[in-house]
Amino acid sequence: MTTGFFYLAVLLALCVTLPFRIRAGISVALSDLVAFPAAACLVVEALRSLSVRRQLSELYRSNRVVYWYMGWTLFTAVVGLVRSTDVAQNVKDLVPAFVLYSLVGLTVDRRSRLRALLIATGLGLGCNAILGIMQGTLGGPYVTATSPGLEGKLDLSGNLLAHAPVGLLAHPNGLAILLLPAALFLIALLRTKSEWRTPLVSALLVVGFVFVLAQVKGAFAFLAVGVLLVFLPRRWERARLSLGLILPAVAIVAIMWFTITRFLEGEDAFGTLVTRLELWNRALEIIQTDRFTQVFGNAYPIFGVTSVGSFDYPNAHNAWLNHVLSFGLPGLALYLGCFIAGMRLSCRELRCEGPLRAAFVACFASLAAMVGESFFEPTDRGEIFSSQMMLVLALVVVLPRATRIRRLT
Repeated sequence: MTTGFFYLAVLLALCVTLPFRIRAGISVALSDLVAFPAAACLVVEALRSLSVRRQLSELYRSNRVVYWYMGWTLFTAVVGLVRSTDVAQNVKDLVPAFVLYSLVGLTVDRRSRLRALLIATGLGLGCNAILGIMQGTLGGPYVTATSPGLEGKLDLSGNLLAHAPVGLLAHPNGLAILLLPAALFLIALLRTKSEWRTPLVSALLVVGFVFVLAQVKGAFAFLAVGVLLVFLPRRWERARLSLGLILPAVAIVAIMWFTITRFLEGEDAFGTLVTRLELWNRALEIIQTDRFTQVFGNAYPIFGVTSVGSFDYPNAHNAWLNHVLSFGLPGLALYLGCFIAGMRLSCRELRCEGPLRAAFVACFASLAAMVGESFFEPTDRGEIFSSQMMLVLALVVVLPRATRIRRLT
């Protein structure tokens, strides 16, 4: 692949962390201005170059589920046109994630390129983290539009949060989710002997401070899940994949049980889950009764805008259920399959040592934490969190060849 495609990969990795948008009939993000031209160039290059087609074929074989997921979402978007164009925005927001995965998978083949990719991503995350600290401590500035009702955000004690840190996103929950994999990567790398220990500790303190300011219960819970997987003893290595699937499920059940019982006892800090339950029930009613939704999705004309309390919600506020509403049950299966496939690939590479092993452990823990957190948040909305998932999945594929470190046998 040409150097130009690599520069596009780095630029796109930066842009997806900077969610500036304009609206002209349809919402256009900064990342769209890079992703769509890059996608067109990539298609043209694949048609004219046999070597590019071979590279794409190798990338497909590395993790087939990702491309099945891409294909199914695009297919259901076309089929869904018989009902409405409501799912078009969802699919459009997935394009930067798909393009980012392909560009990273095709072009990051040496240490210098991996370093540049991580620096670009780190710069974007750093902008959000520093801005979040300013917002959480000084009360501003807020550069992008925030969520309605942000002034009603509660802390862990049930009190109103004085200053809500959102970074460049709309809500503290989004900022915490964005920084969740970064925290796990920093923790995993700190376990190795590294000359970069001081910068890593400094970055971790910044990210940790943002988490404290954001007061996001779910992010704390799944950060804990990820940390447990990072520190998993090697004698339990054969059970890593099973634990990576079980622990998020256990956390989901525990969070639901704990918050519902606390809410019934009168603690207002846990009332947001009750709101989610109403939205989930509405989504499940549609899924159970509408055959088109079950297979092809695009159920938003039926879901409409559901009012819960004083807020209107255009989706189920749950990425798992939203995937069924958008792309049917096969879409949900492929979405979850992307996480599972990435975790399996990470486990296969854990025979290496040093920073490379730490990176694979971090990828594994991040995927487990993200799939759990997505049960409580609409992480399928917008390009940021889908791109975050695809970037981690791409790292799993490119790390061995980019680092040129031979695995131990």
